[in-house]
Amino acid sequence: MSIIVSRRFAPAVAVAAMWGDTTLEDVDVMRHHYRAFHAQGHRFVTFVDARRANVPGSAVRRAVADMSNEFVEDSKKNSMGVIIVLDSKLLVGVLTAIRWFLRTDVTQQEWFASATACRPRIEELLTAEKLAFPEGLVPFLKKLDAAEEKDLPAFGDPPPR
Repeated sequence: MSIIVSRRFAPAVAVAAMWGDTTLEDVDVMRHHYRAFHAQGHRFVTFVDARRANVPGSAVRRAVADMSNEFVEDSKKNSMGVIIVLDSKLLVGVLTAIRWFLRTDVTQQEWFASATACRPRIEELLTAEKLAFPEGLVPFLKKLDAAEEKDLPAFGDPPPR
């Protein structure tokens, strides 16, 4: 697998980071993660660090679109936006193409070059909903910016026992 997810900043921020080749198994991890966030019944911001990910193949792109389509109604109620860290114009183009497969475009997506550059926007979205900015998020974003690909697995939640 080449993805981590974290609920450490729940209920306000859903975190995911990807690197290398994204697989259909990774899409299933995302689906489970977002299903859990929607089930909590609170509005939240989705933060995805995809700057270390390779351009996904067509099957994965389609699976991401299908997953997004599963959550249309929940996203209308719960999503404040999707913040994506990318440093590749090619990957921005791929994400734009994935959005063409969506039944409806309900979630605002914004791209940033680093995790720390996202902070003001995340804070703005949370403040607009009168939600507290999660304690520990700023140091987490800084560490994510400084991390190498080999360090990323440590950023995820521990496996369930």
